[in-house]
Amino acid sequence: MVCPTHVSRPATQGGRSCSRSMLMRSVPPLMVAGLLALLTAPLPVPAQTDIQVGANQPRSFIEPASGLRFVRVPAGSFTMGSTFAQTQPAADQQWFIDEAPPHRVTLSREFWLASTETTIAAFSRFVDETGYVTSAERSGQSLGVYAVSTDAQGVQSGQWAVGANLTWRSPGWTATDQHPVVHISWADAQAFVQWLRDKTGRPFRLPTEAEWEYAAGGSQHTRYSWGEQQPSSAREGNIADLSFSNAYPLWKYPVFKTVNDHYVHTAPVGSFVANDFGLFDMTGNVWEWCADRYAADTYVSGPELDPQGAATGSERVHRGGGFDWELPYLRVAKRRHGSEQQSAANIGFRVAL
Repeated sequence: MVCPTHVSRPATQGGRSCSRSMLMRSVPPLMVAGLLALLTAPLPVPAQTDIQVGANQPRSFIEPASGLRFVRVPAGSFTMGSTFAQTQPAADQQWFIDEAPPHRVTLSREFWLASTETTIAAFSRFVDETGYVTSAERSGQSLGVYAVSTDAQGVQSGQWAVGANLTWRSPGWTATDQHPVVHISWADAQAFVQWLRDKTGRPFRLPTEAEWEYAAGGSQHTRYSWGEQQPSSAREGNIADLSFSNAYPLWKYPVFKTVNDHYVHTAPVGSFVANDFGLFDMTGNVWEWCADRYAADTYVSGPELDPQGAATGSERVHRGGGFDWELPYLRVAKRRHGSEQQSAANIGFRVAL
């Protein structure tokens, strides 16, 4: 059994209350009716995931500049997105309509994906070499202070708030070099992959949203990275569970109390089971930035061959769920988005090639 991360709660003084809606923006009203119709439509029976594996290719390699291990993900096809029925139990239907319609997507080329989220150690190498200053460091604040408020009925509840001096160096709890780097914006992640490209001459990048979802679901494209069923033990992933609930008993949102993964906040990368592509923490631990611009109706009109996301838009996609998120937000099909400068205690990234 893995040992729990030492808990060091950030102080609430100076934090500005921030509801989950800051990170889960509403879909424009004009799109809602049409997308709801698509989302509630019956799901077409998917064909078995088509896997194409190149002969005599290595399964993984370690990139020496960053120290990250990359695994080969084969080309193939899968059903991207979901129906509303598949998102249940859902607290609010509006947060899921951008997953419609389920549609067949083909990735025509195999690619490499880091087996873990980018670690503090890897990000430190980048910063030590370049002197890079992150979005959170420049602004002096990030989302990740625990704040408790009282409503008109006298009921108390807690959630994350924006606070000062939260950065990848000081996330708000004790973390080692092997924890995922957090308080990272999309712009920060892009700067890291650009450094890796310049240093190696290889086209490292963030994964597309389609690549991410395909890789997370594994060869059978399951609901969660570990399979179809809800977690039944402490081995599946780092999610909002009993340990999180014990540390934050007034947490505003539901938690999954039937399991205890023994981590309140982030866990060292690779602490839980990998999927059958050899990828760790695709569900839980931290949300991961993707390359794509976000649009609520991407699946309605986007291409089905090697999709690259919306052509325009000011926000970027992140995927995967975090240590503080509950079902059904942990499904591999769940989409979230934020500005290119947004950072939070539960957002990191993973590198593709």
